[in-house]
Amino acid sequence: MLELAERLGNAGFRWLVEACSRHGLLGDSRVADRLAAFETEISGLRALCSDLVERRDAGRAGPADASIVKLYYSEILQRMTDFGTEVAGLAGQTALRKPASSGWESGTWLLDFIGSWEWTIPGGTSEIQRTIIAERGLGLPREPAA
Repeated sequence: MLELAERLGNAGFRWLVEACSRHGLLGDSRVADRLAAFETEISGLRALCSDLVERRDAGRAGPADASIVKLYYSEILQRMTDFGTEVAGLAGQTALRKPASSGWESGTWLLDFIGSWEWTIPGGTSEIQRTIIAERGLGLPREPAA
């Protein structure tokens, strides 16, 4: 996850800023606010990942820490690729090719956005991750069986 957080910040965020620049949107205060929010969230994700690695090495990782990181990463990825699709406009909606070797970070925003939803499924859906965080991390009681 630490590598994925770095790729999100180094490649994904940089491409998002470049897309905003290409479309003349950097002067728009709403766009600047969204970019600043993404940069802050990515910095938080990087810090969260680094902290988890350090605590795991020290034998102090919590039972829900991995779920917290996965949930945070997958949701910021969805929001960022969604915003990239908005910024790309109609031309971004019609670009339907990407390198076979790429993951979400192909730079083809619509396909990257669609691909970002895959991150909410493997290893447990976002809803399952939230349940793990609630029960194992926060110690909340399990929901009664229906």
